[in-house]
Amino acid sequence: PEHTGQLIMYPVRWWVMPTETTYDVDGAAAAMKEKVLRSPNTVNPATWPGNCYYVSNDGSDSNNGRSPSTAIKTLEKLANMGLQPGDAVLFRRGDVWRRSASKLNWEAMLYTKPGVTYSSYGSGEKPMFLGSPWNAAKEGTWTLSETRNVYVYSATFGAGTVGTILLDGTECARFKFGSITHTQLREDLTCCQDDGKLYLCSTAGNPSTRFQSMEIFVGGHGIKPVDNVTIDNLCIRYVGSHGIGSGYTAGLTVTNCEVGWIGGSVNHAGESSAVRYGNGIQIFGGCDRFTVSNCWVYQCYDAGITHQYSSTGDCIMANVTYSANLVEDCIYGFEYFLALLDGSERMMRNVLYDRNIIRRSGYGWGSQRPSPEDNLQRHIMSWGSENPSENFVICNNVFDRCNSGGESLYIYAKKAEWQPVMFNNLSVR
Repeated sequence: PEHTGQLIMYPVRWWVMPTETTYDVDGAAAAMKEKVLRSPNTVNPATWPGNCYYVSNDGSDSNNGRSPSTAIKTLEKLANMGLQPGDAVLFRRGDVWRRSASKLNWEAMLYTKPGVTYSSYGSGEKPMFLGSPWNAAKEGTWTLSETRNVYVYSATFGAGTVGTILLDGTECARFKFGSITHTQLREDLTCCQDDGKLYLCSTAGNPSTRFQSMEIFVGGHGIKPVDNVTIDNLCIRYVGSHGIGSGYTAGLTVTNCEVGWIGGSVNHAGESSAVRYGNGIQIFGGCDRFTVSNCWVYQCYDAGITHQYSSTGDCIMANVTYSANLVEDCIYGFEYFLALLDGSERMMRNVLYDRNIIRRSGYGWGSQRPSPEDNLQRHIMSWGSENPSENFVICNNVFDRCNSGGESLYIYAKKAEWQPVMFNNLSVR
């Protein structure tokens, strides 16, 4: 039947096997995580069709970057190189690049070039891109303010830039947004920005002596992709905006990456105090050939992986594939939405979610979000958009525990034929 001006939810039906079965979800997730972390280098310079450029912490920006022995050193140098489609940029495994102290106000760490592959070389852990400019327990100083137990950090940040502070790699300080000032901080491990400065309430003394590690999530994406870019075998952490985030993009492939501890900054334009911002891997707008596979995405303030759009103009999301990813402790594992606008062409076409494991949605650090919609944690979230789609398939996935109060999948469409086809998925409660 026709439904005019009314949003209809078509229920997902789960087929229950009549025999008792067991599934080791912890073992399956651990194996998937190990596969991601130990994924080998994928670029063979001897057979690569374009030029290969090398980047290492031991390099020099006076080098040409054309060999490991002549590697360049900084992302700033890389940004000014004349990369061409078909080239590859290889970062040395085991090395770390932090956000530049000159990029503390909504700039991405790495702006990509069209047609270029960004990957790894050497051996060891994946190259790391850390959105935190410093380990604030070791660099800079925390000074006791005029307010009891409240310490101020020595660096100055742009308005609304900081999302949170990760303490000793396990616990995020609870950020206080809105009109609050540092003089109002009372609870241990709460923090705020006040006149560009970062304040933390620490009832157990100076944070520099209390903690070994303090990573500051600063606004601005980790990596900003453009068309026909491959991002492979990189690790991205402590980013206040999106780990990997772009607008209209064609030909974006993200493989073998670790993306974690993401989000929390006010938003990309500094407009909202009800913060719900920061996705692991995102395209906002139209896309074609958007592939995310064999990645570990975790502890995102908003969604782990998403394609979404709600603004003006035409928007076609075509050939989107999320496969064999492990997504843990995000507010939403996968998020998608596409609003219909009069006079605009809108469609999600050929979308596949296959062989992913999504775990503990709503249990991560994003559970401290102040938004009134924060009770909507889900493994898959489509919101109340019309979500027109053709050939949308969700199959062979595992959904493991969701802090939603019962409903783990929030899948809406205005017409029955727009609903995703779902089969062979396993729900663990």
